[in-house]
Amino acid sequence: MQRLNAIFSFIENSYSVHDKYFDTKEFSRAKLVSDDEIFIPYSGDKNDFFDSTICANILDYQLAITTFPIQEEDQVTDVFGRINSGGKQLSSQKKRQAGMTNDFSMIVRKISSEIRGDSSEEILSIVDMPEISIDSSRSQHG
Repeated sequence: MQRLNAIFSFIENSYSVHDKYFDTKEFSRAKLVSDDEIFIPYSGDKNDFFDSTICANILDYQLAITTFPIQEEDQVTDVFGRINSGGKQLSSQKKRQAGMTNDFSMIVRKISSEIRGDSSEEILSIVDMPEISIDSSRSQHG
């Protein structure tokens, strides 16, 4: 989810890469979304944007997605640990939390979200992720 959020944030001009932005004016879907004021496009000089070929290549890039059928809760923790074994190691608590979906763990998550002020729907569209992201410029987390 963090990687997808990074890709969408780049397309929505939340940040630049090598001092260049995605050109939302060149792509109808991005332009429609910005026209609906879902995000504010960067309004810089033409030289501040990647050329249309690079932007098209970003949009055309196919992301590999794997669906893993879960039969037992222990499998979630195991798979989560294997996927993240190449980067920063997660604490045992974070690994346990990733696989817990019982009533107690869900109420702890809900209360924690409300205390932080980032409570949201139980199912959240990826487009709405920046609204609850702790590092979002749109959030009021400080």
